[in-house]
Amino acid sequence: MIVSTIEQIKAVIPNIAAEVEFLDFESYVQSAETWIDKSILGNTIYNSLSEGGEPDPVLIHLSTNVIVLKAYSIGIPFMDLIQTQNGFGVISDKNRSPASKNRVDRLIKHNEKRLDSEIEWLMNYLEDNSEFHNDWKSSPAYSLLSDCLISTSREMKRLVKFEGNRSEFLFLKPVLISQSSLFIAPTISKAYLDELIAKQNNNTLSDADKLVLPSIKQALACHVTNRTDLSYSLLSNVRNIIDKDLESYPTYSASEEKEVNDNVGFENSIENSFFVFKGF
Repeated sequence: MIVSTIEQIKAVIPNIAAEVEFLDFESYVQSAETWIDKSILGNTIYNSLSEGGEPDPVLIHLSTNVIVLKAYSIGIPFMDLIQTQNGFGVISDKNRSPASKNRVDRLIKHNEKRLDSEIEWLMNYLEDNSEFHNDWKSSPAYSLLSDCLISTSREMKRLVKFEGNRSEFLFLKPVLISQSSLFIAPTISKAYLDELIAKQNNNTLSDADKLVLPSIKQALACHVTNRTDLSYSLLSNVRNIIDKDLESYPTYSASEEKEVNDNVGFENSIENSFFVFKGF
């Protein structure tokens, strides 16, 4: 385990009473460690941290903070309750009064906000330090985080005015994924969209990819935040770049979407007695 002492917990949450022991937190810490292994770090990095050795001090610090805050988030609803034969009871003693519901709700809210920030800082650190990329990006945990062109709230904030925290970004992520298919793919093709995501994750983007990817990402970010005028304009510019250099975009060139995009449909002519009105 990465977190195994009450001192580690108190370093992150200093308001814990002196008599609290690690045993009081152990079950919640175990759940939090399983979560960070499966959902963020991946098994290789998690094992390297939990087994000791000489881990990166910043990585172990950030991971410890995330585990403790996640464990606290899991445990808060249970920490003053006991199960009895007749139902639940509230733990109290003569020296302390139970905290009000408002105080507990405020604690939960601020703990979740801090946890969001710590998770984002941990992911940013992993992303910014290439020595972790092979172990991190080859793990199932990373695949859950990188199934979209935009994978973090930090990146979202670089592309568009977005003031949400990580939880709000994760709430938005299904929309990002669906609009990638509905809005982006018809223009650049589903195959090329998938190729860009894979290349981005593997750091194998070509110069041609790098030319269009920023605009594609910004178009997606604008579209899901209701800036549709800009999103359509950006995607139109991407299409123009690709159409002028099709040899550099072979996946799109061979796609069914290109055939559809190139098909202008029925053309009126003096030789044909039918006439189709196409608007002004």
